[in-house]
Amino acid sequence: MQIHEWEIWHTYSTYIQSQSIDLEAAACKLVEAEFVELAMLQNGQTFWKSQDGFCRGYTDVNHEPYGSQGEIKLIKFPEDISGPSGFAFEAWYQAAHLRFNELRVIGGESDTLPHPYLRAFLGQINLIYSEENGGKVICYPILNIYETGIITLSFRTISPQSTTKIENLISGAVNLFKHSFEKVEVPRSFSKHATRASYDSLGPWNIFKRLEHYFLQKKHEEAVDFLATTYDEGDFQFVLSPLSSSEEVSTKDRLQNVALSIFLTATHIISNPRYGIRKILFGQRHIPHVASYWTGRPHIHITNFSNQKKTASENEKHHGYHWGSILARTNIADKKVALNYLEKDLRPFEDYSIYINLSASLWVWSKNGVLQQKEHADPNNGTSNL
Repeated sequence: MQIHEWEIWHTYSTYIQSQSIDLEAAACKLVEAEFVELAMLQNGQTFWKSQDGFCRGYTDVNHEPYGSQGEIKLIKFPEDISGPSGFAFEAWYQAAHLRFNELRVIGGESDTLPHPYLRAFLGQINLIYSEENGGKVICYPILNIYETGIITLSFRTISPQSTTKIENLISGAVNLFKHSFEKVEVPRSFSKHATRASYDSLGPWNIFKRLEHYFLQKKHEEAVDFLATTYDEGDFQFVLSPLSSSEEVSTKDRLQNVALSIFLTATHIISNPRYGIRKILFGQRHIPHVASYWTGRPHIHITNFSNQKKTASENEKHHGYHWGSILARTNIADKKVALNYLEKDLRPFEDYSIYINLSASLWVWSKNGVLQQKEHADPNNGTSNL
């Protein structure tokens, strides 16, 4: 089977040992540090950077009760400032779209589902298998920080323009967590802050060590700027540098290493750390501890594939053994064996199927389902991953 269009969200989660997080302050710090392109709170408060510097506004999300139509609008404070542009604008649209679907499914009156949160978009990250061969995976991390201290992270990966054999989808894309990467490229500010967060996580340090770290950090930031590469990815442009841990030739990074670095760095930034001379003289403030993480279950969306049927039940009848192999996260040659891993379709309608087990979640669209959603299609492959 050939898969023409797919999307996978690899999710990780953890928590930080903090009484309660001031989400507005956290969003401001993440954007001001240029760790994220844009952040949006559950209540609509929105933060980004533009040519005018740090900006804020309010995203108004209106939806029809019990309907699929709605309107989103960004109200800027003040109105004459520049709105988000480039990938930040795409991030704003995705955040508003996710919030719209959240309101449509859960409703806006619940005080507990979900707890207050902020959603932030880091931009692009390149996972490079080998610099010599040039093979890489592009992903777009999305960070959710809850008031309770829980943090979730999704690495969003999107199908290439070429088709993907289902065997390669399983071994490469679904099981991305198994792969090692020679180099990881991240936004420059992320690379700079990650080293600072790593130093502080190993402290406390005496004043002499703090002074040494200060000069090492300056050299590191110079190296990050020197090694930066600009990537033009269609409508968006990203400036990326190697993640510090991937600068050692002998080091191989995995997806979970990148996830842990994001958790650690984000926690460091929102904890109002000291920098520069104040840190040398007085030491670092208390940085909340990041707990162990829960590894990612992939959320797999398949929207276009060879011999796709008009209804979800027809898809299952003809291709169910393929879906079983995906849920098992391994290629199974025996169709009967593969069908043993196929879970019950949890959706009672014919637009798409939903299969969930302990290791993965799978959405498979029918032809009719895709046609029904055509007017709502996002040119950048937006997907509601609630």
